[in-house]
Amino acid sequence: MTQSSLRALRFLAAACSMAALVLAGCGGASEIEPGAPTHRVAVEDEPPGKHCPAGGIRLLDGVDDDRDGELDPDEVDTTHYVCTQPGQAVRILEATRAQCSTGGVQIQIGVDDDADGTLDDAEVDRTQVACNSSEPGAGGTGGAGTGGVGEGGAAAVSPAGAAGEAASAATSGAGGLGGSAGATLMGGHAGATPVGGTAGETPTAGTGGQTAGAAGNGGSPGESGAAGQGPGACTTSDCANQGTCVDLGTRAVCDCIRGFFGDQCEIGTTVVAAGANYTCVLRSDGTLACWGLGVGNAGASTPPEGTFTAVAVGGGHACAIRSNGELACWGGNTDGQATPPAGTFTAVAAGGAHTCAIRSDGTLACWGYDSNGQATPPTGTFTAVAAGGVHTCAIRSDGTLACWGSNDEGQATPPAGTLTAVTAGERHSCALRTDRTLLCWGRNDNGQATPPAGTFAAVAAGGAHSCAIGSDRTLACWGDDTAGQATPPAGAFTSVAAGYEYSCAIGSDGTLACWGDDTTGQATPSAGTFRAVAAGYEYSCAIRSDRALACWGDDAAGQSTPPDGTFTAVATGEYHACAIRSDGTLGCWGLNGDGQSTPPEGTFTAVTAGSFHSCAIGSDGTLACWGLDLDGQATPPEGKFAAVAAGDAYGCALRTGGPLVCWGSDDDGRATPPSGTFTAVACGDTHACAIRKDGTLVCWGSNDRGQAAPPEGTFTAVAAGMFHSCALRSDGTLACWGSNDMGQTMAPDGAFEVLASGTYHSCAIQTDDLQIRCWGSQAR
Repeated sequence: MTQSSLRALRFLAAACSMAALVLAGCGGASEIEPGAPTHRVAVEDEPPGKHCPAGGIRLLDGVDDDRDGELDPDEVDTTHYVCTQPGQAVRILEATRAQCSTGGVQIQIGVDDDADGTLDDAEVDRTQVACNSSEPGAGGTGGAGTGGVGEGGAAAVSPAGAAGEAASAATSGAGGLGGSAGATLMGGHAGATPVGGTAGETPTAGTGGQTAGAAGNGGSPGESGAAGQGPGACTTSDCANQGTCVDLGTRAVCDCIRGFFGDQCEIGTTVVAAGANYTCVLRSDGTLACWGLGVGNAGASTPPEGTFTAVAVGGGHACAIRSNGELACWGGNTDGQATPPAGTFTAVAAGGAHTCAIRSDGTLACWGYDSNGQATPPTGTFTAVAAGGVHTCAIRSDGTLACWGSNDEGQATPPAGTLTAVTAGERHSCALRTDRTLLCWGRNDNGQATPPAGTFAAVAAGGAHSCAIGSDRTLACWGDDTAGQATPPAGAFTSVAAGYEYSCAIGSDGTLACWGDDTTGQATPSAGTFRAVAAGYEYSCAIRSDRALACWGDDAAGQSTPPDGTFTAVATGEYHACAIRSDGTLGCWGLNGDGQSTPPEGTFTAVTAGSFHSCAIGSDGTLACWGLDLDGQATPPEGKFAAVAAGDAYGCALRTGGPLVCWGSDDDGRATPPSGTFTAVACGDTHACAIRKDGTLVCWGSNDRGQAAPPEGTFTAVAAGMFHSCALRSDGTLACWGSNDMGQTMAPDGAFEVLASGTYHSCAIQTDDLQIRCWGSQAR
């Protein structure tokens, strides 16, 4: 319900400048063979933006082809982003000779607990090393090469043993980008990204990480080598399902969603905000994801496209700051709370039906419901702002607190003193003192204004409970716990948000955890990457990248509770769903009153689900249908088919060669398709659409909402809902038409590759990150 202010993150460059630092100049004397090409690493400042919303550093590596001792822009092979999180700081130090005999850098990361703007020794959580190195292989130097692995397992950045007669050297392939000896590059991918991977006499074995540095000329053995990964051996598991393993020919690297810490890519969420019954997160790429109740809040859980630096959610609306500093708001707007002013801003907070933000000059702007003066801010300059149900608080530039609006429980009567953070709940408020202790005021009938003792790094106030992150990164919650909202999970966390009767927090590993009330899905975040999606009546199902099924939304008939196993295709009906297992057999679940969830035996290549019946194409190309058959919708025609779609009481299929055939109810002409040859077909409730061989669209059947009047252009996929339709253009963008009473034709921008339409909503998988985007009723 509030947006905590983020501390400024500063970078200390000790020994070298952060801007365009060439590490060769920071590593001392080089032992690289004169005249040989070298692998070098360089670090540059990464400003807040798409790659790192809060900023960070950019780590570059490549071969110094011109041998001038510097890594020129055209010599950079890979770029990795190390993104800082709220409260974190980073400092860059010169690598020691023991760590990198040929020069390199230490990257130290931690939380600036004393808020002095620098990362002290006691605040360092992890130290990771990136080294320059020679490129072995000429004459078979083997191993990770000169200075391959330093003490503590610092991996070299070198294409180990890729060439030369002795390429089968015992440890060649060991020194990788975060490869050998469980070490390094940003916590090391533990051998997941070695260079070359020509280990031993089996070039693709990638065993280099196990004995990294043992045969290097000057490199000390690492402590705990993990197996390396050779070229062509990229698998999703190498990146822990949180990034993309990219085969570069001579190396395999994890193209992380965010910077990498530890031995894997982190999940791409950085900031979390909780509202009355929905939640939003700001991903590390700057995009927004929201879930929970949407239709009752006028689409509050359907965020806009674009990249952002901050997000806040209120009672029925949400606002975020775009990368250019401008505001975007969405959801309920009955009192103008979702109509922000012009200008650029640095912080935003959303209350019950009002919003406040800090302008770039430090002054406050508020808008929306103002019955108690909650949208009438004081003058002056401020550094943080928080909005509650009908009151608001902000920290002045001198650290003192100002509150305004409803004060029936004392929630707008702030304490004296200087503060570093503030949060506002429904009728209580909490803040962090400069000594990191907590204080709360206002309504306290459930103990929500009685915080625990100790020191803390962040605090969030919800409906009648509060949560905070301790200095040891663990969570503490207090107040009303009727829905479990004050019983947090164990672990270490970096961000916390408190909703009305639930809470969410982001763990130190980047994962998201929610607890408490989940009646509208607000405590069930979506995560992962997907390969297929299907949309039903107020629910959706998708196939994850690991081929497991995931469903969300209405589950009254068990339609959102899929079976275990791996699958290749999924289809959703009104209250049931079916999917094809990896072995070709069918599995169905949900409502089965008409047998629609009792599929036939055999193996199949395609499946579709109508309102109360289903159809599938067998391995021999013939059709099989089952379920309700009052209009003949479960009695398919004979012949061989390439595609099939099911509607309310009818179905259509593409015969081999492209002509269409439909059967079942023909009300409104839905079962009377046009002539010609086609490549795809989709059936809505009472209308259908198909793509001709030339890529153009044609629709038929009911057109009372414009659902059968497609746009011009060429398309590659089409989907039909109850009163709307959507299609993928040839360039990957989306087009939707028909009824928009639930926002179902307000397709997001961007390029997509999989599309599905439900009754009042649609979903698609975005091309660049394989994430699912949904729009329309509740974005099911």
